Amino acid sequence: MTRPPNSDAERSPSPFNDFRWQVDAPRRSKSSRYLGVEVQFAEISRERAYSTGAPRFIALGREGDCGYRRRRQHAERTIGMAQKRPDSSEFLAHFSVNRAPYGDKTRKTATGKMNAQDRIISILRDKTIRASTMPWTGAVAVCFTECPWASLIGHAANYSPYGIGFHKKAIFAAGGGPVYYVRQDIFNAVRDDHRWHENLWPFVTPFSPPYRPSELQAEEYLGGKSVDYTHEREWRTTVDFTFEYDDVEFVIVNTYEDLAKFPADLKDGIGRAKFLIMDVYRNIERLWPTHIM
Repeated sequence: MTRPPNSDAERSPSPFNDFRWQVDAPRRSKSSRYLGVEVQFAEISRERAYSTGAPRFIALGREGDCGYRRRRQHAERTIGMAQKRPDSSEFLAHFSVNRAPYGDKTRKTATGKMNAQDRIISILRDKTIRASTMPWTGAVAVCFTECPWASLIGHAANYSPYGIGFHKKAIFAAGGGPVYYVRQDIFNAVRDDHRWHENLWPFVTPFSPPYRPSELQAEEYLGGKSVDYTHEREWRTTVDFTFEYDDVEFVIVNTYEDLAKFPADLKDGIGRAKFLIMDVYRNIERLWPTHIM
């Protein structure tokens, strides 16, 4: 049967590509009404599908069939949204901190006493981000943020201005995915009944916003604390995240001085053009303030 084009060279430059695909119905369902019939599909590039969560292929049926026009319009909207998402990013960043990660037993060692910049250098030399213990759940994971640039100044203020960025597809391929923000009453109920699946637990974070009702401000709910990390749009992997320098999309440092002193072999190995300076972005925001800092 005719397969979808496998390379970008085979594809039309249009963001919405139609092609004929002979459906191999017996492998799917012997009762399929598409048995032996050519069905038209809409295609979205692999990169867009991985980074936005849009479907890779959207079945349209045959031109002229009932509902074909409606399905095509839906596909066009889906693909259009996947290509224009100012509230979303194709990249995820891991920021270091000026302390050992939460629950890290190496706090008293040289590794535990590293500052944020040295920790980023260590991660790049090891080509590994070590998983650490998560608060509230005790699960082990590596954390990334999907914050767009408009929010990264505030995010860096909470952690540090030193980070490493990767494409979502690299994190997803390593078993990673978005965090589940679970309201505190459901979090407590399922946790106490031991009903969280072991594969799901590392992705769970409780959600207890300041605007919660008074009955959910009791001590039994997260010690009465407000817990809201939804702005971080967090992703996690449940094991150490290993990478090659080609996987690194960008490295964030704080100042020009940091970049000048950064190990030359790492700058050359990763590519100097991939280094971003947080101070430059702060100055842009100071001169042309367009975001809430």
